[in-house]
Amino acid sequence: NKTNRTLKFSDITKSDKNYSYISQVVNQKILNGISETEFGPNLNVTKIQAIIIASRLIKNEIDTSNVSLPYQDIEKFKWAENEIKKAYEFNIISDNNQLYPSKKITKAELISILYKASII
Repeated sequence: NKTNRTLKFSDITKSDKNYSYISQVVNQKILNGISETEFGPNLNVTKIQAIIIASRLIKNEIDTSNVSLPYQDIEKFKWAENEIKKAYEFNIISDNNQLYPSKKITKAELISILYKASII
């Protein structure tokens, strides 16, 4: 069982209704804040953020060194390459030439991505 540390974000407090959930995902290193001092609890989610979360939820570990990605629009997201490769290998994301990582996604898209990760 992981010890829950107090969050250090200035934009969320213990009295917020989602504090315990946010605390758990941050302490389990599933999700980070948008900076050292801000979590951004009311911001929209981008596709890359959803992919990273889904990838981190998958407990199966795989070697992604030989995974070749088809996406032509992920150059500035090299920092998330392992998560993208893992999501691609587990068919969380589709085989297209564009990923649209910065696209704001709908709740339906978020649910689809997280559901696919949850059944692995």
